[in-house]
Amino acid sequence: MPSFAELGDETFVSLTTFRKSGEGVPTAVWVASTGGALVVITQETAGKVKRARNNPRVELVPCSVSGKVDPDAIPVEGSVEVVTEPDRIVELLRPLRKKYGLQFRVMMGSDDKSPAGRAILLITPGAGATT
Repeated sequence: MPSFAELGDETFVSLTTFRKSGEGVPTAVWVASTGGALVVITQETAGKVKRARNNPRVELVPCSVSGKVDPDAIPVEGSVEVVTEPDRIVELLRPLRKKYGLQFRVMMGSDDKSPAGRAILLITPGAGATT
């Protein structure tokens, strides 16, 4: 099982956010490390943002680009903060931009430096997570 910090080295992780009913909703995402936390970029209107605002508990596990998780993988718990302040988003985009380079610029298009319509999920270790 990777530690919380090691998840930042993965190309993709499956991020599970939780509905009010408690049902988990996994999504394959890019992730990068910054200052003991992990960052994920998404659209501000994404379902995972709504779920994170309702319940800060998340689970993370390495996955493939399609979201396939090794059957023996053990999720790591975390707690998420939704960041929508433009200056803070620009700052938190740096590790993602550095890690994914050209891929990041291609996927973000001309918006690679603009936080408009974007949110950052800032994830810190949850109870029982090894750092």
